Amino acid sequence: MRVLIPGSSGFVGRYTVQALAQMGEEPVAFDVQRPPERRLPEGVPFVQGSMANLEDIVSVMVDQKVQRVVVLGDIMASLTAPQYRDYIGAVKTNVLGVTNVFEAARLTGMDRVVFASSAGVYDPQGTYGERPITEDDPVAPAGLYGTMKYAN
Repeated sequence: MRVLIPGSSGFVGRYTVQALAQMGEEPVAFDVQRPPERRLPEGVPFVQGSMANLEDIVSVMVDQKVQRVVVLGDIMASLTAPQYRDYIGAVKTNVLGVTNVFEAARLTGMDRVVFASSAGVYDPQGTYGERPITEDDPVAPAGLYGTMKYAN
């Protein structure tokens, strides 16, 4: 199965690409920046593009005959740190980019999209005790990153 991984050059993305390839799936790596040399498993295509550009996402889905998407592209920097200055870039990726992936999936008739999130959208684990956090739990983003994830 052809699986598109927007954000494939990031920490979680590159491990996801490797895991899918090892499982016999056909990952398609997609990111604004090329992965470091020899980071992609042999035979895995890399398509350079931006989630902030709807045409880039639709094109890779159609050209690569993608059947599923695992959305991992985001800017997870400490967005509220005084040294961080690219708030517009973060919004373009984290809000517009993810929305574009959802829209491209809808336009191309995609039957499955996995949207990875994190504890940044929910309270810390201690709030919930030992049980896993689920999608039914109340959302309480503590920062800008979580708020952008929640917007999607």
